[in-house]
Amino acid sequence: MRCTAARSTAVDPERLRSGVRRGRLVWRRSMGVGGRRYEMTAGLGDGRPATQSETVRRLVTRPDGLQALLRWLASQINGYVVLADAKGEPLQASPRWPTELLADAREGIRRVATGKAASATVDTASHTVWVSTAGGEDPPLILVVASGKPFSSQRRKLISEASGYLWLRWRLEELQRHSERIELANEQSHEAALQLLLVGDSAAARRVTQALGSFLPEVTRVCIIECPPRLRDECLKECEQAIHGRVWLVRCPVYTRHLIILAPPKREDASDPLDEALGAIVANRRNCYVGIGQAVHLRDIETGYEQAFHALAVARNSAERHATFSPRDELASLIGPVGRRWAAGRIQPLLDHRPRRAQDPDTAELQTTFASWLNFSTRAPRQLKIHRNTLAGRLRLIADLLDCDLDDLATLAELHLAQRLLSQPRRAGEFDDVSDEVSLDRLLGAPHVVRWAQNRLSDVGKSDPRLLHTLRVWLGNNGHLPSTARSLRLSVPATRKRILRVEQILERSLLNAPSALCDMQLAIRIVDGRDEKG
Repeated sequence: MRCTAARSTAVDPERLRSGVRRGRLVWRRSMGVGGRRYEMTAGLGDGRPATQSETVRRLVTRPDGLQALLRWLASQINGYVVLADAKGEPLQASPRWPTELLADAREGIRRVATGKAASATVDTASHTVWVSTAGGEDPPLILVVASGKPFSSQRRKLISEASGYLWLRWRLEELQRHSERIELANEQSHEAALQLLLVGDSAAARRVTQALGSFLPEVTRVCIIECPPRLRDECLKECEQAIHGRVWLVRCPVYTRHLIILAPPKREDASDPLDEALGAIVANRRNCYVGIGQAVHLRDIETGYEQAFHALAVARNSAERHATFSPRDELASLIGPVGRRWAAGRIQPLLDHRPRRAQDPDTAELQTTFASWLNFSTRAPRQLKIHRNTLAGRLRLIADLLDCDLDDLATLAELHLAQRLLSQPRRAGEFDDVSDEVSLDRLLGAPHVVRWAQNRLSDVGKSDPRLLHTLRVWLGNNGHLPSTARSLRLSVPATRKRILRVEQILERSLLNAPSALCDMQLAIRIVDGRDEKG
C-alpha cells in the first residue's frame, strides 16, 4: 500500500457560496413551525443537454440529494464513494463501502483530517483510494473515493466539483436535523408544561414557561382543533402565523387528531385573529372541528380543557363544525366547598397511602394516575407516559385501597365527584364551623342539586323519550355500547347514534373522555332517589 499527499483541487466553499448567490444554485431558508426549513433549488431548464456540472446541481437539489449524488458519483468512477468524519467513521456511502478499503485508507484520512495534507492517494492491492476534504469546516468532512483504476485528471476534476456540492448538501441536512431537534425539544417542553397545568401544578408550569422564555397569561382560554393527523402540522402553522407566537399550540399527547391551543381571553372590542384563523381552518377543510372553552384562571386549565372538549362534541354534530362551550351549572360546582369533607373521607385510604418499597408509587403518583384515568379512561397511559400494564397495576392498588370495584359506573361516579370536589380551590377557615359528618345522599339531596338533575334529564326526555330510555340503559350497562345495543335490540351504530343525539342535547361529551358520563349517572341517581321518596 502506498500513500501520497497532494494539493487539493476541491471546490473552495467561498467560491461555491458565490456561485450559489449568482443563481446557479439557490439555497433557500424559510421559517417553519418552531424552527427553520432548508431547501435547495436548481436554476436549470433551458433545453440544452445536461452537462456533468448541471447533472451534479440537479441531483443535489432532489429530496434525496445527498444519496443521489453519491450514487451518481460512484457510477461515474465505477467504484465506491463515502463521506466520513475526521475520525474516519462513515457518515454516508454508496454503494456499501468495503470495510478493508476504509481500513487501508485510515492513514490518508488521518493526514487530511489533521491538515498535514490537502489530499492523499492510497494504492491498495485492488483499488486506488483518493482522500480529500469536502468543504472547509473544522472538523472537516472527508470525502473518500475508490476505483479499480487510477484517477485521471478529468475524474479528479469531477470529484472535486462534486465534493463542494456534497458538503453543501450535507451541511443543509445537518442544519435541518438540528432545526428538527430544537423543534422537538420545544414541543416536548410545551407538552410538559401543559401536563403540569392539567394536573393543577401551575407553579411548576410557570417555571417551565419561564425557562423557555415564553409567557402564559393568568387568564387563559383553551381551544381544541380536531383534524386528520396528516393535517395537524398544516393547521398548527396557520394558527402560528395568525397569532404571531402569542399563544401556545401543543399536539395533544392523548388524541392524535387534536391540537390544543392556550390563548389569551378574547377581546370584546376588537376582532380576534385566532378566531378568524380557526374559522378559516374549519371553512377550508373537511373533517376539521373546533371547540372553544371559556376563559379560566391558569390553575383551572383542566376545567378549560374539559369545556373545550365538550364544545368539540357539539361541533362534530353541527353544520358550522365550530362551537363554544355553553356554560351550565356543573354538579361539583353546585355542591361546592361543603362537599370537600365527604370527598376527603371517600378517598381517605388513598390519601393516607405510604409505599412499602422505594420503587412503588406514592400517594401523589396514585392520585395523578387516578385523576388521569377518570378523565381519559383507557387513554390515560398516553398522558402519563407509562405502559398500560403499569396503569393496570396502579388501578388494582387503588381499588384495593378504596375497597371498591372500579368497573362499576355507580362507584366510579362517586369517586369522580370526590376527585372533582377536592380539586376545587379551598379557602382558609372553610370547615371551621362544620361539625357534622356530611353524607353523599345529603349533598345530592340539596334542592338546587335536585333541580339540576331534573333539568338535565328533562332536556333529554322532552326531545325524544326513547333517548332518555337509551341513556338509562346505557348507564345501567356501565357505558358499554355492545351490551346496551343487545338490551335495546338495536345495532351498535344505531345505539351510538342515539347517544350522539343525547350529546347534542346536553352539549356535553359522553362517548369520549373526558365526558359527562359520571355526572349523568349521578343525575339519574338523584331523580330516582327523589321519586322513591315520593
